[in-house]
Amino acid sequence: MKPQMISVETYMKDYEASVLENLQGEWITLMKREALLILEWTAFCWDRILVRRHIKLLVAVLALISAGQAAADCQKAADWARAFYSEHYFFYAGEPDPILQSTTPEFGALLKKEWAYSKGEVGHFDYDPWLGAQDGEIGKPVRFSVESESPDIAIVSMSYPYVLDPKHPPERHTVHLILHKGEHECWHLHDFITPLGDSLSYVFSAAEP
Repeated sequence: MKPQMISVETYMKDYEASVLENLQGEWITLMKREALLILEWTAFCWDRILVRRHIKLLVAVLALISAGQAAADCQKAADWARAFYSEHYFFYAGEPDPILQSTTPEFGALLKKEWAYSKGEVGHFDYDPWLGAQDGEIGKPVRFSVESESPDIAIVSMSYPYVLDPKHPPERHTVHLILHKGEHECWHLHDFITPLGDSLSYVFSAAEP
């Protein structure tokens, strides 16, 4: 029996068909691999995005916790004013750097300006701003009370009997401390009003250098 003869054209068609089929199979395999890689990369990217979101959320939560803790650690306005009176009585006359942490930047700058002018001598104030006078003393009791308060501003009054002559009845004097509080911060002194009604901020800012 003679072998069946195949024409060149038929052979080439069969060959091309087999090659095309093989190529299609390889192409499908490659596409599947590429699809898997894309899925893996997408999953990886989503994981990174989710991790970043979780980190941002964690940072935000920690910030809120820190802010809440800071607010809880802050003294009440009247307590702050009482501590300032006890610890920084001569804030208006001494070198200002040690108390700048207790003042607003604006008031701290004015204290620096006054210190540069006075150099430890008598400055633009010729009396004790706590007393409203050059002589006398603060008697007891000394009372601190909040006259008005908002989330960022408080006005605290300090009232006391002013004793000039023990032989005469004391006068009632009142000082006002204007406090400011920034976001996530505690109270800072922004202005000081003497018993005579003088504002240290106004006097220091209006004074000639």
